[in-house]
Amino acid sequence: MKIPRFNIDAPIEYLQINARGELDTPKKENTDVGWYDIYDKPGFLGNAIFSAHVYYHSIPAPFKDLAKSVDGDTIIVEMENGLEYKYEVISNERYNRDTIDMGAIIYPKNKADYDEWITLITCGGQLDSTGQEYISRDVVVAKRIFY
Repeated sequence: MKIPRFNIDAPIEYLQINARGELDTPKKENTDVGWYDIYDKPGFLGNAIFSAHVYYHSIPAPFKDLAKSVDGDTIIVEMENGLEYKYEVISNERYNRDTIDMGAIIYPKNKADYDEWITLITCGGQLDSTGQEYISRDVVVAKRIFY
């Protein structure tokens, strides 16, 4: 995954749902972006879901600047065969981790059937009282562009 504005060029690893029924996080915490292959695939109609860390053990990770995304920013997903799909950011929202509606994030009602989206999810905002977990999730949505 490439996000030129933030000089991101990160490998993508396959992720699943963890034992607690949550979206798992990348195993290579400081370098990789994760794609949930149980959901839609980039390059096809639907909404492909990705995640990465902001920081891991105080070391910057791929999505450390994701919250600064603005409409029109470019995101590129490079497939294993070298084919690239380009997307433009259409929204950037912060949600409370305890009340985020993941169903609405993964299956957005406002997405037209003919559109292809990617959704990038990471932690954001302040740390909770433990100092170990962020209280928010930053969610950036981008729509595939054809030009």
